[in-house]
Amino acid sequence: MGIQIDREIFQDRVSKKFGSRQYGDSAVSFSDEVYDAAQDWFDLEKWKTDPELDTQKECRIELSKYIKEKVPPRDEEKAWFVPSFIWVWLAQQVVAFIVRLIIEYYWDDIFQEIESEK
Repeated sequence: MGIQIDREIFQDRVSKKFGSRQYGDSAVSFSDEVYDAAQDWFDLEKWKTDPELDTQKECRIELSKYIKEKVPPRDEEKAWFVPSFIWVWLAQQVVAFIVRLIIEYYWDDIFQEIESEK
């Protein structure tokens, strides 16, 4: 069946956390790319058969790695009006926050799918 991320569940929290900050609009728009990369990770379903991914922490680490590979925070095109060192920090914060929200929200579904593969 697969897990389908519903961004609307998380977008208010992301907007509240990052939208009011300086460069908040960039952070909130970057979140769309984070959701897309996270959905790609779920669609690949490698997490179902990886015996190392049996805790929320391990899933957060793997999902974060995957997102950072797909949407590198050092991408110069995304930081065209934000100093690059600030953009890298901000992008990493957005990724970490969204990954935590996604894994916590979908953990029961993730765990059930992992168990069904065993």
